[in-house]
Amino acid sequence: SIYCQPCWGGYTTEREGSNHTSECVCAPGYFAAPDGGPGPHGTGVCERCPTNAVCGGGDAAPVSGDGYWTPDQNNFFECFPPEACLQGTKDRPNVCQKGRKPDGRRCVECLPGWYRHKSMCYECKFHDKLWALLSPFVIIFLLFCCALPRTIRTYHRRTAVLKHLDEGSEGAGGNGMKKKCMARLPKRIRNMEFLNPERPSWRLI
Repeated sequence: SIYCQPCWGGYTTEREGSNHTSECVCAPGYFAAPDGGPGPHGTGVCERCPTNAVCGGGDAAPVSGDGYWTPDQNNFFECFPPEACLQGTKDRPNVCQKGRKPDGRRCVECLPGWYRHKSMCYECKFHDKLWALLSPFVIIFLLFCCALPRTIRTYHRRTAVLKHLDEGSEGAGGNGMKKKCMARLPKRIRNMEFLNPERPSWRLI
């Protein structure tokens, strides 16, 4: 006669009405250990699903649960932010949120065409791409605008100094007048090479 034999804890059958323990396989929440031996039913040893993993039973290996990532389907690590990692599937133990590299470690990296801000990935819009293209030129233009007024002021100041020295050299005293004019200038200006009469390069323009 035919009678039912229960599977051990952690085991089940894939179809209703199975009549032999050789049909017992791992139940949901368990997985078949790779090197566990034949087990009580000759179908392998079923172990409890690792923490933070999802086990569909049968011969399926553990996959990552929502908010977790695995490098080897044995150890499961939390993702940051948690929503970056989705529940895995039998074919893909790690599934990343849209816009993230599917093979990236803990789904941290964003795909090309996306950018990362405060741990989140956002798709690049047209204005984002335009700003990325033009921003170097905008920065250079702003620096130029900031430096130009100071450059003009310095030019006018030096021109005035040279004119003052030139007017002083035309009167009596010649070089003596130049030295007196130089002595009245601030030390910072006297040390400029193009104004110092003691240096060979000094000349009046």
